[in-house]
Amino acid sequence: MLTLILLTFFLYDLDLFIYWDALMFAGFILVADFFLCFPGYLKRQRQLEFVKRASFSGETHLNLPKPANQTEQDYQTLIQTLLAQNYQQNEQFVALRTDLLNDFGLWLHQIKTPLAAMDLATQTGTEIDPVEIKAELIQVNDYLGVMLNYLKQNFDHEDLRFTEVQVKPILKRVMQAHA
Repeated sequence: MLTLILLTFFLYDLDLFIYWDALMFAGFILVADFFLCFPGYLKRQRQLEFVKRASFSGETHLNLPKPANQTEQDYQTLIQTLLAQNYQQNEQFVALRTDLLNDFGLWLHQIKTPLAAMDLATQTGTEIDPVEIKAELIQVNDYLGVMLNYLKQNFDHEDLRFTEVQVKPILKRVMQAHA
């Protein structure tokens, strides 16, 4: 590229002083622009590094550097808003998870009781009453149904539909299961 420029100057019989003058002027503009813009670039890079390194766990407010203009102020406001929303969502998730674990702990103990009764009946070596075993199995099945319905209602919103149903067939099915 440089050879083309020099060749152009040579072919038009131009003085190289014009070329050097243009080169020095462009160089001066580039250096001046570098010294004027580079501190702002460094400041933005430091702010980005600060945000990248910051641990957001449990914090709802960051101590960001003072904004230099309205754009930086808007971005900092946006970051603070997103951080607060993220913190709130994490708190809701932790509360939901704690409730879920507590409920499942209770249900597991409720299921364990009929299973322990059936296990004890088989260990005694006496005659096992099929009616008692069936009653215990129905109890376990009911507890499992409650757990599945709880999961469907809280986590899978596609299964929840409200429709009119006939109560008589449902009652017949339940009565036959418990008979």
